[in-house]
Amino acid sequence: MTYKKASKKVFKPIAKPTKTMKSSLRKGNASDMDISDIVKMMGKARADMRRGLDIMSSQIDYLISNNKGSPDDIEHRLDFLLDCAYLGLGEAEFKRLNAYYATISPENAAEYDKFYAEINKD
Repeated sequence: MTYKKASKKVFKPIAKPTKTMKSSLRKGNASDMDISDIVKMMGKARADMRRGLDIMSSQIDYLISNNKGSPDDIEHRLDFLLDCAYLGLGEAEFKRLNAYYATISPENAAEYDKFYAEINKD
């Protein structure tokens, strides 16, 4: 079995650091960040992921209903959905897209199922 990840990916930060975080990171002392900074950053990340999921859901609908999408394109979306899973988001979208991907590449879809199970094992 060969497994090929999507070759071109663009990663963007999911949350902008606050002034306190920027200052601490510039000084090389992340320990100056307090828990409220971390909570704010996680809240922003979660909100950004939710917005991305709204867009992703309509893209998944389009791909499935029109029987479209290259393996690389689908894997890119599955990778985003795995990222969302760390924040407890996107389960339905992941399962729907990976079920569709299984019709294209059953072996790779099975690997994505394993990745998802590992994230949600607790």
